[in-house]
Amino acid sequence: MGKIKSISSKNKLYLAAVLVMSVSFFIVSLTTFYGVRLALPMVTYYGRTSLYALPTTLTYLTPLIIFYCSFLIVFSANNKKRLKTMKILGLILCFIAIFDLVAISLSIVFVFDGKIIIDMMTPMFSLDVIIINSLYLLLAIAFLLYQKLDRKFVLTKETLVKPFNKTEFVLLCFYLPFATYFFGECLYGLTFINDGYIDQNIGLIIPHYLSFALPALFGFLYMIFKFLNKNKSQMKFYLISLIVCFVLTITIHSWLIIGYIFNPYIVANSLQWEYEIGLAIKMPIGIIITFVLNFTICISSLLILIFKYHIFQGKNHEQKQETLQ
Repeated sequence: MGKIKSISSKNKLYLAAVLVMSVSFFIVSLTTFYGVRLALPMVTYYGRTSLYALPTTLTYLTPLIIFYCSFLIVFSANNKKRLKTMKILGLILCFIAIFDLVAISLSIVFVFDGKIIIDMMTPMFSLDVIIINSLYLLLAIAFLLYQKLDRKFVLTKETLVKPFNKTEFVLLCFYLPFATYFFGECLYGLTFINDGYIDQNIGLIIPHYLSFALPALFGFLYMIFKFLNKNKSQMKFYLISLIVCFVLTITIHSWLIIGYIFNPYIVANSLQWEYEIGLAIKMPIGIIITFVLNFTICISSLLILIFKYHIFQGKNHEQKQETLQ
């Protein structure tokens, strides 16, 4: 029991970070989904609205950048790397905020005849863009000042017990934009139920929304796995969880395909908003991305885990467990 308590206390801070990241993921999913949708006028009008649509889109996509950098800060191996990430994040936020503020100011002067609040892209456009980017600028200044003034932070020897490696950070960079957008799409679908609107094709729509939620589920499982002690029972539990997710993925996408067989026009009839970007460019890009993303994550995770699971048998497993502890 003493050993279990010591392991639990060692990972307590990082498990708390996972909880905070999960809540942040929920919020960032909403802003990412909203930001991508705001980019649609630039596609449908062939870039003619870019002067005000681009800064508005960047405003709502910036939380995704902050979220990704927060992973680098929290899960880096040491404080020196964390401080470097803070500096980079501060510079990025500074550039985005200045660009957005300049672009939206030009739009107010030359496009909107000096009007600050126009019920156009957002309910408070363009005042919300000005306020949010001003906050980004303040946050950028705070990051830059902190990393410059607090040099003691760099000299401390605090290190993370289980940091992310470079491969994990690179994969996270590709995973987060898709996972957050599609989870935001899934959350958006719940608003129809809340409003009391039930589509006549609801039985064929459900698998689409479930496929949107799968990437987020895989990410959550991985974060739990990251902080397991990786003993035999926990490895089996994670392996079973992945197998269940794999079966779930096959079931959902089979349901989705059957839906197309019964109603080939399901997207045009009931899912225009959900796949609006694909309809705008006349390609089923959303369906293709979710299919590839879900099966790639699930199959690769299973293969990697099964490979490691066999390596961890017997003495090799015990030696690895001791190293991790």
